[in-house]
Amino acid sequence: SASAVVVGEVEVEAAAIQVVDQLSEQLDASSEATFALFFAKGYGPRSACVGPLLKERFSSAVVLGCNSEGGVIGAGREVQNETFALAALAVSSSNLGVYPFHSSVLSQLPSLSRGGSWEAVARASPSALAMCTLPMAAPGDPQAWV
Repeated sequence: SASAVVVGEVEVEAAAIQVVDQLSEQLDASSEATFALFFAKGYGPRSACVGPLLKERFSSAVVLGCNSEGGVIGAGREVQNETFALAALAVSSSNLGVYPFHSSVLSQLPSLSRGGSWEAVARASPSALAMCTLPMAAPGDPQAWV
């Protein structure tokens, strides 16, 4: 796996290219990322170009991203106070299966715990839902792989 962060770059496309370069340097040239995840801070709707740039480099990866105005974590660093930051994680593993899905029929989705409902999630605006499970040895440190 590889993790990257760019801080202070006003132009989101330039930040995305730097992140892709950092991830590429860390991954074995023969490895293809299975999964790529990014968090953008401060770019708002301009961050729409990040996913396609990651997909261009990691063509077979499932790419997932979001805006995170509270802060981002990447390359072992947490960034909260900067105006602009872009962080990404790329995972390359033959044992990892990533299966994207879309369902407009909420009754087909599995039940949520703690009394949550998909209907409540669907009413949130704007809303995004991402589920990710990464295998780790117990007791694992969730920050250790960032």
